[in-house]
Amino acid sequence: MDVDNDEWNGRNKRQNPRVSFDRPIIVTHKSGKSVKARSINVSMGGLLMRQNFLQFKIGDQVFLEIVDEKSFGEGHIPAQVVHTKKVDRFGEKFFLVGVKFTRLTKMSTEKLNEMLQVLTGEVEL
Repeated sequence: MDVDNDEWNGRNKRQNPRVSFDRPIIVTHKSGKSVKARSINVSMGGLLMRQNFLQFKIGDQVFLEIVDEKSFGEGHIPAQVVHTKKVDRFGEKFFLVGVKFTRLTKMSTEKLNEMLQVLTGEVEL
């Protein structure tokens, strides 16, 4: 995976810094087709996930359901696929899929902000 070295050296230049977030998720296309994936990181802007088979293309509208994550609020988070990348690492093949959140409600935005604060250690449970 290509990463910005500055981000890993403690100098995060992103408007919405990423936080490690390893959770099972279900991704549902607006057509109704659902697939399982695994989140890698999350920010206020979106989420990066890993899929075994590429099911979506850039521009697709999807809904994310974070499995067993009651702290986030809404069950289906609207998002749009913004990038995909095929990875072949030591014979293991998978896809990285980046999505940006769209149309978050005020409650979802507040819950996401609270979750990120907990994940970064800014707030304790």
